[in-house]
Amino acid sequence: MQNLIQEWLKQQEAHSYAAARLRQIEFDWERADDAPDRATLAESLSEQRRAVEAARQTIAGLTEHITQSPDAKQYVEGRRTNLLNQLNEIIGRLHPTATNMKLSRNQSMLIDNYLFKRIYLMLRKAVESEYVIHEIPEFMYADDSRFDEAPLRNYLVAMKNELLSLPLSSFLDLHAYLQQKEEGFFALAKE
Repeated sequence: MQNLIQEWLKQQEAHSYAAARLRQIEFDWERADDAPDRATLAESLSEQRRAVEAARQTIAGLTEHITQSPDAKQYVEGRRTNLLNQLNEIIGRLHPTATNMKLSRNQSMLIDNYLFKRIYLMLRKAVESEYVIHEIPEFMYADDSRFDEAPLRNYLVAMKNELLSLPLSSFLDLHAYLQQKEEGFFALAKE
């Protein structure tokens, strides 16, 4: 099952790349001024459309194999447990320190909301990793931080509670759930 999942993830990435490349070629074709450039780009367009369609068909085939697999349910339950364990580890670390220092949004990086990216990557890894692992996070705190971790903590607790009752029939359901939560997760970073 894990090989199918890894191939599905790889094909998803290839499809995204091919679709982005197609959009760029379409943009270039619309802006091309002379006939030779348009003809060359038209060839590239049809070739790229075939690549996008081939990737889509490959994904569809892998999706069918994953959902029809006899161990799909057992596999997704293992991934759910892994994600729940990771959520518990993260939630347990989101608190002010005894000296009232608060979490740093940038985690000593140049990226202002690196904390959110780091947490989301831990969650993705818990779902997509080939191995059953969860990271024990160590977060940076700062004296001058004004970050209130309560909304982030509440979001993660709500996510954990949803996950406990979420009906999952295959890995694809769990992956789609995590992608759905991504938008709300990063909306918190903007607050």
